[in-house]
Amino acid sequence: MSNTPSVPSKDELIAKALNELVNLYNTGKDFAVEQVPDVIRQLIIYNTVQLALMVAFSFLFLLAGLYAGSRLFKLHKKAVEQRVHYYDGGWMVGTILCPAGGTMIWAAIFFNHIGDLLKITLAPKVWLLEYAASLVK
Repeated sequence: MSNTPSVPSKDELIAKALNELVNLYNTGKDFAVEQVPDVIRQLIIYNTVQLALMVAFSFLFLLAGLYAGSRLFKLHKKAVEQRVHYYDGGWMVGTILCPAGGTMIWAAIFFNHIGDLLKITLAPKVWLLEYAASLVK
């Protein structure tokens, strides 16, 4: 009798390898399925915060434009009262353009992001479907 261990056949090795691969696939699939709800929740929270910050940031442009316009108007009014002649009509143009420019930048940022922010807040499943569709395109 010989003490040599028996060598498994090719079929047994292939069957064992396939069995291990199937088990590995199933455990990986279970892990992915368990993590999907958490990943979706984190994605919704991240996009909600990002859009809320953009909407809040847009108000900085509105406030900056209004502040600059009011400061220019006060400077112009002070120059007229003191009869300083180096101020010309250009100051009034700046007084109008600063608030108008700030308002236009605010409106562009605000209205570009507020729709998605409301969609995430009020109907997150609809937003998620649209987001997934945009990724597929």
